[in-house]
Amino acid sequence: MVPVIDGDTIDAKVGGRTERIRLLNVDTPETKHPQEPVQCLGPEATEYLESLLAPGDRIELEYDVERTDRYDRTLAGVVKDESLVNANIAEAGLGVAVLYEPNGRFYQQALDAQERAQEADKGLHDPEVGCTLLGLASAALPPLEDLPAEVPVDAAGVAAALPAAEKYRDRLEAKQVEIRQAEEARQAEEKRKAEEARKAEVARKAEAERNRPRQQPQQPQQQQRKPAAPRQQSPGGGYGTDADFPGYTGPRCYAPGGQVWRPCG
Repeated sequence: MVPVIDGDTIDAKVGGRTERIRLLNVDTPETKHPQEPVQCLGPEATEYLESLLAPGDRIELEYDVERTDRYDRTLAGVVKDESLVNANIAEAGLGVAVLYEPNGRFYQQALDAQERAQEADKGLHDPEVGCTLLGLASAALPPLEDLPAEVPVDAAGVAAALPAAEKYRDRLEAKQVEIRQAEEARQAEEKRKAEEARKAEVARKAEAERNRPRQQPQQPQQQQRKPAAPRQQSPGGGYGTDADFPGYTGPRCYAPGGQVWRPCG
């Protein structure tokens, strides 16, 4: 194994040459996208993968239906010490499970690992991490201690506390809508990327098919040569043709082959 590129991409020696390996069915925050800024916990995902895979480590690559993507990266599950690294990243909360058809071999393992990370509030699922969706939501809402400490029991007290409670509820509901919309947008983006990858793969295969040398048509069997007509025996030994014996009407003696003759007698 050679260098880690980012949270879900490595370089590895395969068959004596270096291949770029994209870990299947897991996606980590971007750190090196030419058109996107470094995303929340992207550097941490890269560091985590570096802690799992050091230069010189021996790994196993397990493949699915399609072996490469549109960037010509090898798509694989990476196994070290009988542990699926793809799922380890999701369980650390530093990546999410993704399904890019037809490659779904490691999706369920990554999804199960992601759910364990969510239950444990790890990484991208930690509300204490300010750049995550949960962290942004927590920062946008006032702490519960800002609400009245004592529950009013009289009508006037209830009336006075009600606007603050309603305002808090409205902000909470708005933030929940914002979180849901952000999650829907994330899922839509994943689907868009998956569809884009699928179309690119279809185009790549079509291009490869167009560039494939057409099968040479079978050469027609060489026509059999007709046997050469036997050479006509040249007149000689008294033999000839009708032109050699004008006006002769008597018996004819033919030479072998029956092509020339001479008068019999």
